[in-house]
Order: sequence, then C-alpha cells, then structure tokens
Amino acid sequence: MANSYSSNISSVDALWTLIQGQTQNVKDALYHRMIEADEQRKTRQQQLYVRKSLNRAFKELKDAKSSKKELPDARDLFKLMDEK
Repeated sequence: MANSYSSNISSVDALWTLIQGQTQNVKDALYHRMIEADEQRKTRQQQLYVRKSLNRAFKELKDAKSSKKELPDARDLFKLMDEK
C-alpha cells in the first residue's frame, strides 16, 4: 500500500499555513512589518544608487582635474531644460 503522505512542503506554504492560523491582530502586525521592510528595501536601493552616482561623479571630477579637461557646466543643462 502506497503512502500518500508527502514531506515535500515548501517553506512558503508552511509559513502561509502558520499565518492563516493567527489572530487578525497578528496578521495585521505582520502585514505592517512587511510593508515597512519593503519600504526600507526601496530606501536602501535608492541610497545605493545615489552613492554609486556620487562616486562616479567624483571620479569624473578627479579624472578631469588630473587630465586638465573642462567639465560641462550644469547651468547649461538647466538652461536647455528651461528652453523646452
């Protein structure tokens, strides 16, 4: 006789089963924590993007100074944007 029991339960399914057995207050608290965690993740991604952008800009500035090249003036960019 074959055993129909399977021990191949995913972690997500097991967690979901545990969550479903909780009170509404606990579910609400978990939901709010998940939202906070997602917002923190997005903030970290934005901070990393800004850090990389600043590092790239400072490297370009350093390279331009060492090679005696003139960097474009950002005010010219704003003037172009105002014209459009």
